[in-house]
Amino acid sequence: MRPLRPAATAGRACTAALTAVLTTACTNTVVPPPEPQRPVAAFLLDHGRHASLILERGDGMTRYAWGDWDYYALNRTGALRASGTLFGANRAGLGRKRLPGPAEQARVHRQVAVSIEAMWRIDVPWNRARRLHERLDRHFLDGRGTLTANPLYDLEFVQDTKPYNVTSNSNHRVGDWLRELGSEVRMGGPFSSWRVAPPADGSTGDGAR
Repeated sequence: MRPLRPAATAGRACTAALTAVLTTACTNTVVPPPEPQRPVAAFLLDHGRHASLILERGDGMTRYAWGDWDYYALNRTGALRASGTLFGANRAGLGRKRLPGPAEQARVHRQVAVSIEAMWRIDVPWNRARRLHERLDRHFLDGRGTLTANPLYDLEFVQDTKPYNVTSNSNHRVGDWLRELGSEVRMGGPFSSWRVAPPADGSTGDGAR
């Protein structure tokens, strides 16, 4: 093996440093609500390219996701299709799946059939979780005429009226849902790069991955 030249070594070091800076700059930061009343569990799931959210409900859980309709619901995942979703107003879909409880991270790992690169449990107020559940389920019921099951993502999808593009993708939507649950969310970019900070009161949260 030839030794690296100083210029090559410096170039690689610069590239690595730039990548680290960009990754940090593009990280989405979530600050959970402090001391939520009658807390229930919400799980933020990072799947690598997109995110999804699981909400505790009664003795079970519901997983929600959102994304480009053709890509996620119809599996039209070619390179041209993927690049085409970045711009314009593309059709979007809301994904949902009921999961058995209890709301524990180990059970989430067993029940979700797609890869999970990182997961965080966030305790949220029960009344906010209930309102978000009801709103998303009502939308899902309204769109039942477009219901499409996709086993690749382990979800059923219905079409959404909001357009999908690089400024409004699955990660932005999960960020919006977390805000509805009382969290502070600072989006660093469109990528599925997440960090969950301690609540504002300084109490310890569950940041297990």
